[in-house]
Amino acid sequence: MENEREKAKDDLRAFADEYGLSASELKELAAEVAQELESERTVSSEVIQKDSSKLKVGWYAFEGKKFSPNPKAYPNCQGVVAWLNPDLNAPIGKRGLILTPDVIKTQWAEAYCKTEICDEEDGMTNTERLITHAEMYEVCFPAAEWCHLYSENGVKLGEGFLPAKIQLKQASANIDIINPALEKIGGTILNVADWCWTSSEAVDANRCKFALVVSPYACCVELGDKYDFYSVRCFLAF
Repeated sequence: MENEREKAKDDLRAFADEYGLSASELKELAAEVAQELESERTVSSEVIQKDSSKLKVGWYAFEGKKFSPNPKAYPNCQGVVAWLNPDLNAPIGKRGLILTPDVIKTQWAEAYCKTEICDEEDGMTNTERLITHAEMYEVCFPAAEWCHLYSENGVKLGEGFLPAKIQLKQASANIDIINPALEKIGGTILNVADWCWTSSEAVDANRCKFALVVSPYACCVELGDKYDFYSVRCFLAF
């Protein structure tokens, strides 16, 4: 191995001499090559099931739960890895969050109603409960319903969900990594001025007018009037 490394060094020196490259130019070229090699890496869902540490925030998620730092590694790029669970033993579905590239502005509900859906950590369950509540009581929940019906780039109906308060804050903490990645796939960035709906209803059950909204840039939480129009971001879990 040592002999091979020395030969590689000699080859690099010969290359630099042949093309008249300075040390800094050679270093810059090596960094570009390293980045290209890194961009060719992909991680399958099977690998993630065994070791999610091989994945990074800012990588891209594709149909079939494949991941890569290269946005063109596979067809149907579904979004950007927005958060990774530090617990490497977390079960499937709790290991990370994917932020899809699309955004709409709509209401949380079309009527003032108390659902008691206050979970601040599990947006998938919240969204499913809101869909059930809508069917039982004939009340529309536009934000949750849009996420539930989201089916772009191979996302299956029901996979998408309106994130809970903590999930949206977890993703927002990585805004400096997420936004440049979103821009590379033509997605809508987490805007400084936007407030985003969560699927978490206000903790005070008597305040049926309100659900929680999060400012992605400041990572702060406020009460949002359910009739108001705020941004909606659809998340996926893996």
